[in-house]
Amino acid sequence: MAQDEQLKRAEDRMKKTVETVKSNFNTVRTGRANASMLDRVVVPYYEVDTPLNQLASISIPSATTIQIDPYDKSVLGDIERSLMVIIAAASSIGCHLVTSS
Repeated sequence: MAQDEQLKRAEDRMKKTVETVKSNFNTVRTGRANASMLDRVVVPYYEVDTPLNQLASISIPSATTIQIDPYDKSVLGDIERSLMVIIAAASSIGCHLVTSS
């Protein structure tokens, strides 16, 4: 019985490791826009850090463009500030922020 428990625990740990690796690979730069690059972005929304993908729809209209359409337009400024912090911290990614009303 102890062997079965050990195998189950090892299997669970391996599954978690595979999921972590998949998540990390999703953030690797490929030279193309990828919506999963924004999975870890959080935005202060009503004083609560909220994942960006819960506040806006994220689409890829072209290979070099990520389009973010907030469900609530009043949060646009907070989204811009969060993205500016990330872009400033990772200026080597070669992107810039363009907004339109």
